[in-house]
Amino acid sequence: MSTSPSSTFIKAVDILGYQLVFWVIIPATLFGLGWSVERALPLYWEPGVRAHLLATLSILTGSVLLIGALTQLRIKGRGFPVPMLAPKVLVTGGLYAVIRHPLYVGYTLLWFAISIQLASVWMTVMSTSLLLLVWYTYVVYIEEPDLLRRFGTPYEEYRQQTPLLLPRTWQMWLFQVAETWQAKVTGWVRTSKEDEHDTITPTLRRRYLGLVVIIYVLWIVGYFLMAWVSSHFDATRLQSPLDRWLPFVPIMNYPYILCYLVPLVPFFTLKSQKHLNRLIVTYVMMNLAAYCVFIAFPVETIRPHFEVNSFTTWLISVVYSADTSRNCFPSLHAATAWFIFLHVNRASKIWGGILFVAAIGISAGAVLIKQHYIADILFGAMLALWFVYAFDRTKPTSQGRG
Repeated sequence: MSTSPSSTFIKAVDILGYQLVFWVIIPATLFGLGWSVERALPLYWEPGVRAHLLATLSILTGSVLLIGALTQLRIKGRGFPVPMLAPKVLVTGGLYAVIRHPLYVGYTLLWFAISIQLASVWMTVMSTSLLLLVWYTYVVYIEEPDLLRRFGTPYEEYRQQTPLLLPRTWQMWLFQVAETWQAKVTGWVRTSKEDEHDTITPTLRRRYLGLVVIIYVLWIVGYFLMAWVSSHFDATRLQSPLDRWLPFVPIMNYPYILCYLVPLVPFFTLKSQKHLNRLIVTYVMMNLAAYCVFIAFPVETIRPHFEVNSFTTWLISVVYSADTSRNCFPSLHAATAWFIFLHVNRASKIWGGILFVAAIGISAGAVLIKQHYIADILFGAMLALWFVYAFDRTKPTSQGRG
């Protein structure tokens, strides 16, 4: 059957519109936002050899994912990721058997690489995170319902079986290693019927608290080891005009040090073993990711000189002495506060509200006692958001083809 000229024209416009949005409007918007923030809050950064190698690796990986995903959709799916030319066959092999979103992940990696080459901290951090948020929102509210309507049960089964961003073998290996280590350290053995119902008994809660102590010790060792390693490289200072304008407020040290208590809250508020196990594992993984950034992109804060004439200033001097001026980007204080809030808020809205206020106080305190720059805080919060949702195993994520 021949295709009418009007139908052909509509398809051409649809394809053109898709290309325009995908390759012009989205990059221009992200570039404009990053450039605007960069002008208002300039952060000076000269990418080194490690940054250029990371950008090159991101370009290569992103190109393979992007081109490979489009090729599969065209050949195997007999279509294109455009409404008027939507694939007629559900593609579940190749790249799509590894992760559900090779197209969007590849696009994001390309943008990340471009941001590094442009030497823009705000584009690298803010625009990349915003791009991920755009993809997530689009997939959940637009693409997912359409795919479920068109493919039904086969797509639902595929969604249940295929991970979001990381290949399942990596995810399963990371989770199994962490959970096995946790079981060996705590001597945790599930024997009671209550345990089988995914509840946390008083005995298990005490063993979890013992695990907290071990995690704290390992965190301290890793944290200062990364500071020692990064001290062998030149550090960047991400101080913006707003950072310079904001005053030094010693009293904000009190909400800042709440960060050392916040990680205890889930062990008293969460009632699901699976949820608590996932929190522990992803928290460790988030810290390991931050350690990698500490080495790849060392950032050093500028601390003010002040007179120790009160308990408050003495306490800040203790914090300064105990903590390094490196390991700033991302802020693990902000990452921890927002990570714990996002998890606990699912189980208790009351505790979620308390932790939300605490997270704001910790983030503001880190900046106002000059322990961190604003960019450190923002990236720390984004890192928490990433690990909470990228490794969310509470329920299948509603993701589509992309």
